[in-house]
Amino acid sequence: MSRLFLFFLLAAAVLGLSGCVENITSIHDRSEANKALYLENDPVTAHEHYLKAARDGDAESQHELAKMYLNGDGVEKNIAEYRKIEELAVAQQYAPAMRTLGFILATGVEGVQPDPQRGMPLLKAAADDGDQMAHYMLGQIYSRGIVGVQRNYRTAAYHFAQVEEDGIPVTAEMKTAASLERMGLQPWPVTTQAVNRSAGTQTAPRAAGSKYDLASVETRKYVQHALKTLGYYSMSVDGNIGVGSIEAIKAYQKDAGLAPTGRIDEQLIDSLLAAAANNR
Repeated sequence: MSRLFLFFLLAAAVLGLSGCVENITSIHDRSEANKALYLENDPVTAHEHYLKAARDGDAESQHELAKMYLNGDGVEKNIAEYRKIEELAVAQQYAPAMRTLGFILATGVEGVQPDPQRGMPLLKAAADDGDQMAHYMLGQIYSRGIVGVQRNYRTAAYHFAQVEEDGIPVTAEMKTAASLERMGLQPWPVTTQAVNRSAGTQTAPRAAGSKYDLASVETRKYVQHALKTLGYYSMSVDGNIGVGSIEAIKAYQKDAGLAPTGRIDEQLIDSLLAAAANNR
């Protein structure tokens, strides 16, 4: 009887260890992919690593891989492939995936047949999970209206009021239903480019004398990705450096022996790259 118990105990331990190894492998592949895509401008290598991690069930990698097909970044743009991969991350309730697919389905951008009955619940689920951009998108949709979704200034004001991360422009007037109604906003131009512009995510030019493009959204996303992998950051990886991101940067800098400035600089990125290498 005791031998049988020990056998099951050993089997459980082996299975548990296998799961941990797979998780560590996925984190490593995702980290390498983030580095290749956001810092080295090497989408081919990024695709290779994201694919490995995605096959291991890593939701963040599934979402990043899906975005490559959505944007045609290093691969041929393929909306059908995007949706197939993104649905895997959505099934794991990964907020950025729910937000992105939800927005596309709700508005019909990218040539997709509009399906607000599916898209809006996904956007709301992402917002409920604390995704700031999902709240912002819902505020825009309800304040202006889209096909299948009527204007609702009270609901729009609620979602705008939830947006606290810096970099997403929300004025005081946008947080009250009466002000939104007085504005009489025109129907929202629902394109991916318009969303990126309104969220302040344009890529800035490389700073002179810097080995990294410190002001670009790609670099900011890498920092958020790295901090999230290391357990310092738990919000959306969107390139918008707000209060949550700054506090995460400060906490990491303090633990890494750097001056806790909360700013993205070369020392921070070098340290994050070293930390990623040590976690291989």
